[in-house]
Amino acid sequence: MVLKSPSIPSVLVETSFITNPNEEKLLGTTAFRQKIATAIANGIISYFHWFDNQKAHSKRR
Repeated sequence: MVLKSPSIPSVLVETSFITNPNEEKLLGTTAFRQKIATAIANGIISYFHWFDNQKAHSKRR
């Protein structure tokens, strides 16, 4: 279930589609899944850095 306008930060990540034969093959490899996981983790970390900067900036006003 994807919620519309949730009260907390959320994200729906669609990395590839198993109905695409090339992507299905890639999903079968550990290296590709690790690359996806790393990219998602980096995105989450980036969000928290951004969020912390926004909070710090708003406190200075």
